[in-house]
Amino acid sequence: MTKIFDGDKCHTFDNELAFNEFCKQFRLIEAAGGLIENANGEYLVIDRRGYIDLPKGKKEAGETNEQNAIREVGEETGLTNVSISCALPCSYHIYELNGSKVLKCTHWYKMKVDGCPNLTPQTEEDIVGAKWVSKAVFRSLADKTYTSLREIFETA
Repeated sequence: MTKIFDGDKCHTFDNELAFNEFCKQFRLIEAAGGLIENANGEYLVIDRRGYIDLPKGKKEAGETNEQNAIREVGEETGLTNVSISCALPCSYHIYELNGSKVLKCTHWYKMKVDGCPNLTPQTEEDIVGAKWVSKAVFRSLADKTYTSLREIFETA
């Protein structure tokens, strides 16, 4: 609950109820992905459609969010043996698909991988590059990513 003061009046605002009402205007698509760190303390970034991005993708029927994130990281980068360290905040973005308004909720996870494995970008998903970058370089890429991901880039 949030309290909003308007002069001498106080209004109570139910954030969860308001968000649920907002979501009813859209078709909800769930996805998951990861912020992956290697043994050298470097983060993985991908180059997709002219933006620096993190591997992620739509959830398949019967998958948990964690299974979705691990599968998508593997498909988009070729990584295997990735483990989840912790959950990160979800990101949301809105777009239009076949005339429908879509709200995409992406569940993010901090992940680790042993060593510094080679990466294989999934070109079928328009990924033209994948590389490991230092934490400092990673943070500096925040202005080259999507607005919905900037918080993850800046706080890594």
